[in-house]
This record gives sequence, structure tokens and C-alpha cells, in this order.
Amino acid sequence: MSLPPDRRDIGGSQQPDFSPDGRAHLDELIKRLPGYADRAYAVPPGMPGSIEWLGGVGKYWTEAREKQNLNRPQFSRRIGVPSSDLMFFEIGLAGPDVALSSLPRRYAETLGKPELYDRYRERFNIREVDPIEPDEPIDETTQLQDFKQKLTPYYAKYLMHLRKPVEDPESPSNPDKMLENGRRFRSIREEVKLSRALVAQMIGTEDPVQLAAFEGGIVPLSDLPEGYPQKLSQVLKVALDVNSDSSSIDKQK
Repeated sequence: MSLPPDRRDIGGSQQPDFSPDGRAHLDELIKRLPGYADRAYAVPPGMPGSIEWLGGVGKYWTEAREKQNLNRPQFSRRIGVPSSDLMFFEIGLAGPDVALSSLPRRYAETLGKPELYDRYRERFNIREVDPIEPDEPIDETTQLQDFKQKLTPYYAKYLMHLRKPVEDPESPSNPDKMLENGRRFRSIREEVKLSRALVAQMIGTEDPVQLAAFEGGIVPLSDLPEGYPQKLSQVLKVALDVNSDSSSIDKQK
């Protein structure tokens, strides 16, 4: 496996960079390569979310930046994003979550060409979604990468879903409705202070990543296992009732 020919020059220079920043970029690159390799196998070549697709996304924004005669360090200062993060995005190593994040929109706004974002959405069938993060802090880079890697198939399926989105605004498979449902469930879960891992265990799946994908709005209710939405609703309802009873008792004291 190798990087696309036009992405091999990851440092933006033909000369090795032995500066502290250059070594930091290399260290981060080494950390990201396993996830890059996993995506190569997780998503079929050329499909949304694949390494080829991500390379195309990165190339689109690289060319937009270069047309403004801005190198990465200059653009990094303007957009307020570390140069290393821009580099990984532009060479296709950032993951599909970044392609669906607010970063592309910020690229267009910082370049003073908001129309680039509209073209980007049309060309790559993109809709911006909420960032999906672990519900408990993860310090280890490898653990965070593992979490994001497990989300990759969900992002890939969501990107395929966006190719022919359901137009009915009330359909649970409509992208806006998916985001609304995910936000609602996440808000309730956070209100009752339950971790995703515990909720997943309570409904019998033991897969907090699937719940994270649902809360992030990239999984429609119809794609969840049979009985999953009902079990999830019941767990949160019971938790809300218990939380309400506890509050009433505290007020009586």
C-alpha cells in the first residue's frame, strides 16, 4: 500500500524536515498509519470514506489553498488549526469524520470563497454532522484512533446513504431527522449521567461505538438491530424516572 502519487510529498517539501516540528509530524504520521491501513481494508476502493475518496477530498482543499498562494503554515495561522492537522487532512489521512466536520467549511470561509464549500458538498455528497467523540476522556492516542477506526464503517455507510438521501422530512432515515434523533437521545443520556458503555450493556449489545454513531446522527433507526430503539428508549425512560424521583426526594429533605 502506498500514498497516491500526488500525496507522497507529505511535508510539502522535497527535502527531509529534521526540525522539531518535522519530527513531531513524523511521529504523528506513524501513529496514524495503522488506521490508514485499516481503512484501506474496511471501505472498498473508490467508495465514499475510502482512502481514495479521502485523498480526493484532501486534494480538492489543497488545490483551493494553493490557488490563493498560501502554504500550510500561513494558512494554519489564518484558520487557527495546527499545520500538522491540515497536512493529514490534505493528504487523506484524517479520516471520514474530518471530511464531515466543520473544517471544510472553515477552509472555504478562511479562503474568502464560501462557494467552494457548496461545490464540495455537491461533488462529494457531504453534509456536516456533529463531531462524534468518546463520552469519557481518552488520553492514549492509540485508544482514540481505535475509537475512530471503529466508527469508519458507520461513516462510510452514512456517506453512501447521502448519495440518495430520503427527502421525506419525517422519515427516520432523513439525514436531518437522523441528526435530530441522535441529539435527542444523547441529550437525555447525558442528563441522566449514563455512559454509552453502560447503556449499551443495559440494552444487551455491549457496543458503545454503535450507540456513538447513532447519537452522532450517522445511523438511521432502521439500521439499528431489531428492538434496539425500543430498548434504548426504555432504558432512558427508566433512568429519567429514577432521576426525577431522586430530585423530588432531595427537595423534600
